[in-house]
Amino acid sequence: MGMNKINLLKITIIAFCCTVGSVYFVTAEFRQVSCLVYIILYVLFFTYLKEKGMVKTNKEVKILSTLFCTFIILGNDYLGKWMNPTAEYERIAIVCSIVGSGFIFNAILNSLYLVWNKYDERIKGKERENSFKCMCISFLSMWLIYMIYFLNQYPGSLSCDTPAQLGQAMGVAPFGNANPLINTLVLTACVQSGIRLWGNVNAGVAIYTVVQLTLAALIFSYAVSVIYKKGYHKLVVLASFGFWGLVPYNIVYATGMWKDTFFALSFLLVLTYTWSIMDKEEGSGIKECIVLVFFTTISALARNSGWSSLLVFALILVIYAIKYERKVLRIASSLILGIIINFLVIMCIYPLLGAREGSSVTAALSVPIQQIARVVSIDCELTQEQYDLIDKVIDVESVPELYDETISDPIKFSLDKAYLKANLKQYFQLWIDLGMEYPKCYLDAYVALTKNYWYPDASSWTWDTRIFDNEFGVERTPVIFKNFDMTNLFNMIYSFPKSSVIKGNSLILWYIIICLAYAVEKKNKIAQIMYVPILAIYAGLMLTSPVALFRYTYGATVCIPLLMCFPYMKDRKNELSEERDV
Repeated sequence: MGMNKINLLKITIIAFCCTVGSVYFVTAEFRQVSCLVYIILYVLFFTYLKEKGMVKTNKEVKILSTLFCTFIILGNDYLGKWMNPTAEYERIAIVCSIVGSGFIFNAILNSLYLVWNKYDERIKGKERENSFKCMCISFLSMWLIYMIYFLNQYPGSLSCDTPAQLGQAMGVAPFGNANPLINTLVLTACVQSGIRLWGNVNAGVAIYTVVQLTLAALIFSYAVSVIYKKGYHKLVVLASFGFWGLVPYNIVYATGMWKDTFFALSFLLVLTYTWSIMDKEEGSGIKECIVLVFFTTISALARNSGWSSLLVFALILVIYAIKYERKVLRIASSLILGIIINFLVIMCIYPLLGAREGSSVTAALSVPIQQIARVVSIDCELTQEQYDLIDKVIDVESVPELYDETISDPIKFSLDKAYLKANLKQYFQLWIDLGMEYPKCYLDAYVALTKNYWYPDASSWTWDTRIFDNEFGVERTPVIFKNFDMTNLFNMIYSFPKSSVIKGNSLILWYIIICLAYAVEKKNKIAQIMYVPILAIYAGLMLTSPVALFRYTYGATVCIPLLMCFPYMKDRKNELSEERDV
């Protein structure tokens, strides 16, 4: 039974009414929230139609995706511009946006739902031999690609945070865990080696960059080999290699000094290794559990909040193990043990290295701080008691000038953190009280701070290949193509209108939701659980992130090829149920 014209007309009318309502009855900020709601509802509805056999052809997918993109574009300020254009080109721009977005979304649906259906038996087959050979070929190919770019960018790049880490590595500042100390220790070993061997800090930074790009090539190639070994179609294997080896932001992050790269690589390793032993019929052995504990510990240490997503993952695995399969309990226990060791290292070993406390009390309070700051900055009425309480941690008169709706740092860095920490209960009550008085203001502040994570037309920088100002003499000295910056090639790819969607956080979140929906449709419980730690990264950022940046979600981004494969994992629950029925 296909999707008939009456059903299609009903869908169109409902979507149109929702769009008009969002334009005329909802604030501009909430229309951006409605965009994410549209995406989730659309994917759930599409999955439902497909499960019922109502979506079978490419034509039906094109109709649904065109409808979706038309209404999502019109619903986000564009309908008003269409009716009252301020410039002649605005209507053309709107049409181009709809066509472009429709093309992107249609490509996603075709590459996932239709390809999955068409190649259901071919995507996954019997396990292959020679996975080590596949890994070696992938590693050498990726390593050469990364090295070519590195030599053009020699000795690598220094992001906005790394000069502070470099200061610790050079011994001019005490160790701290604000930037993960494990990453700083690796940097210290590399920098000190370069200085001792060549007497040059550039050489030390270059050593670190080579170590990191080698590690990236090794972990990415391992993931490719796991996909190959599990019998996925060779096109899937090639696509996975192409993503990790050729996509510009993976090359840039592999060859730049980023703490986010270190976490992303370790997180991908944990997820890939867990997947590789999860599918084993005999379950995980002692050696495999020890390896998983080690990988988990490193990943938890690589980001101050990295343990949280892995803990959520482990706890849900415990529930699954108790209900369906006890063997999975070993994997969950290994993850939990790795997280416990992470805390022991931070509490017992880091102090021996003279490391200062990792983060201040304001680190996880970005959203509440922004919400209170917005109330003050738009001159909402405050009682004298509320005014005085805020004034004790920051000059109230300076808040409107400091407040930036897209980032909490200007306000956070101006706070009296000691007083805030000592009176946290009072300020929590203040936050509750102001929220009850000005809920819309709170919503607007939250949306403005986090929208880059899920809003398709929001743009933020994806990478930075500069060498930030530093006092250590690190400077760019290209080894090859000295008169040409290869980053310009990457920038050209993203110079087309609306191309920010392709490299933005929102598309990654859409992809996760679509893949998860397909796993739900296949009723594969264990596959659904594998998406949990990736979604947990997003959830954590939506709650605590000081600014919505691509680099914060990079840990989820590098998992994209795995997301496509998870729905085809062995579903031990179904196998066990069939055995019981027999």
